Amino acid sequence: MALKVLFILLTIAIIGIHCDDDKEWWRTATFYQIYPRSFMDTTDNGIGDIKGMISRLDHLKDAGFDTFWLSPIFKSPQKDTGYDVSDYYQIEPDYGTMEDFDNLVKRAKELGLRLMLDFIPNHTSDQHQWFINSKANVTEYRDYYVWHDGRPNPQGGQPLLPNNWLSVFGGPAWTWVETRQQYYLHQFYPEQPDLNYRSAKVREEMSAMLKFYIDKGVSGYRLDAINHLYEDDQFRDEPHSPNLDREPTYYDDLQHIHTKDLNETFLFVYFWRDMIDKYRVEKNITTDILVMTEAYASTYDTMRYYRSPTDSAVRGAHMPFNFQLIFNFRKSQDVRNGIFEWLNNMPEGETANWVAGSHDHSRTASRVAPEKIHMVNTVVLTLPGASITYYGEEIGMHDNNDVPNWDSRNKNRTPMQWNGGNGAGFTTKRANETWLPIHPNYHTINLQSQREQEVSTYKYFQTLTKLRKGRVIRDGSFDFKIINDDVFGFTREIENEEGYLILINTSGMEQHVNLSNFTTLNNDTLRVLTAAPNSRFKAGDTTGKNDVTLGLYDAAVFHYTAAASSIVLSMTLLLSAVFVFLFN
Repeated sequence: MALKVLFILLTIAIIGIHCDDDKEWWRTATFYQIYPRSFMDTTDNGIGDIKGMISRLDHLKDAGFDTFWLSPIFKSPQKDTGYDVSDYYQIEPDYGTMEDFDNLVKRAKELGLRLMLDFIPNHTSDQHQWFINSKANVTEYRDYYVWHDGRPNPQGGQPLLPNNWLSVFGGPAWTWVETRQQYYLHQFYPEQPDLNYRSAKVREEMSAMLKFYIDKGVSGYRLDAINHLYEDDQFRDEPHSPNLDREPTYYDDLQHIHTKDLNETFLFVYFWRDMIDKYRVEKNITTDILVMTEAYASTYDTMRYYRSPTDSAVRGAHMPFNFQLIFNFRKSQDVRNGIFEWLNNMPEGETANWVAGSHDHSRTASRVAPEKIHMVNTVVLTLPGASITYYGEEIGMHDNNDVPNWDSRNKNRTPMQWNGGNGAGFTTKRANETWLPIHPNYHTINLQSQREQEVSTYKYFQTLTKLRKGRVIRDGSFDFKIINDDVFGFTREIENEEGYLILINTSGMEQHVNLSNFTTLNNDTLRVLTAAPNSRFKAGDTTGKNDVTLGLYDAAVFHYTAAASSIVLSMTLLLSAVFVFLFN
């Protein structure tokens, strides 16, 4: 037996078998964003709910995801579809109960899935009891929100606005409360008053909520609109944007140097990261509790969310959300710029993440082009780091431009298209009776039909997520090349073993390309691992490395082996045979 054990250890050393460090699971995670109202309705009211999510978790597993995060599920009057929380300790009744949430966590764990929550730290609903008390000048809650007396009015009467700050959603960022005789700050809707993080009690209350859901079993948080957390305590006017020749009216008319990315905000993110890390240890949780930050900020400020620029030991978010590929996916140079804007500025040792869609952005198939959904998914799922997919992108869902326009983002929040039957499998109601109308193309674009097709957007998506679980995508090096204005490619390679070559043609024309500038391609012949449904290639095809012809809007992943790989493979087969001999 001792000889057998020694042989096993030797074999593991030779063929490189290793146990994954589950603690840092997030570094290569494949994330899925669920928009709760639009995922699955089990109460026949046209609104998605938690029981619906539970019933559809098998889809996440089948699609190849290992982590999912939920847009807000807390109790809310839904002025901003859940981003206006009236009670963080209760589940929105439209979605179910806390017991339902507990069952969701339980079922996710049974399937080996991790669950994250969207947490809204900057503001609450104006219907939150804290704000009701603060508005009534209850002593304990006076300073829970940002209040200001306003500027003296030379003509008497109601004071003037405190300053020129504007709301993200339009209009002044201040609203007058007659009973308190003060203005309160709201950087979003007036129904979303900003919390005052200079209050120790607010910091304590919000921190306690994070711990509460960690105890419930969540694996992390996306911290929404984090860079709005602190504001200038002198309430100074913000400068006008360059070349503005009128009075500021819209949010982008001002340079937000006093309301975004203040130093106190970064310090508080560092505090939260430290608090969560310590709480994890205290609770004997062996894997990281992920902190993700959402902030539309300069590259420099975005990178500050990773860690302190003056003390690298002070950590912040494990990953700030990366929107580069949402804004940069046209020509080869655009894609390259988006990728390297992040990689070249990311602190050493940190992990990138790649996002192509979200509840705040037009769907990929509508924003980029329906025929380009495959190339976007290919890039997102094969770049180094973590990938994040918005629900429905795995089947290529489109914006529905016929939705009610009370919120311009609703067109990309319509119900998931599960099948081609009435209600698209989302509900028993008709397609126009759901909280947002289902896209009329659900008869042709839906999960069931794509699962039944031999070649489909979904089937291709699955092959990509399977590749992500392998060592090459997980740990391989990255080398990006612009081949011409319309074609780019990159390699993911384990040195002296094997590599993948990803080629993308962004144009509607056939492209003949030479790959000689990829110096690590040791094989004259490349084998196709997987290719987009519209590709001229099929899995198993071979092509010469200097004679590759890409079809229009083509996306394909090729395999190549280094000289040493055949030796490693032979050793693996030999040692496997010996294993059989020893243990039979």
